[in-house]
Amino acid sequence: MNVRLSQPQSEIFVSLCKYVACAAGLGSGKTFTIALRMLETFFKYRGANLAYSAPTYGLIRDIIYPLLEEFLIA
Repeated sequence: MNVRLSQPQSEIFVSLCKYVACAAGLGSGKTFTIALRMLETFFKYRGANLAYSAPTYGLIRDIIYPLLEEFLIA
């Protein structure tokens, strides 16, 4: 999978921080970048416990689940 990230997205993706928070405007690629980072971390550290937070479960179910599924199918 070939992915291009913007400079701010790249900084989030390569950050060595244990916990990453991302706050930016609508359409800035927050969810995409965090999902990509989650999968990279999961495959690098098999069995790692990961967490994703959103204001409601509906947002998680409707946004991050389909995106993770799309990445895993690709």
